[in-house]
Amino acid sequence: MMIRELLVGAAITAAAWVVAIGAAPVAQTEPAEHR
Repeated sequence: MMIRELLVGAAITAAAWVVAIGAAPVAQTEPAEHR
């Protein structure tokens, strides 16, 4: 069993959740022309 791969996968998943949750309010309040 690759415990290290599980930890890496969990870290990536957690980071993705943090980015998604952190960017959601910003995307709603920030004007679309910023792109």
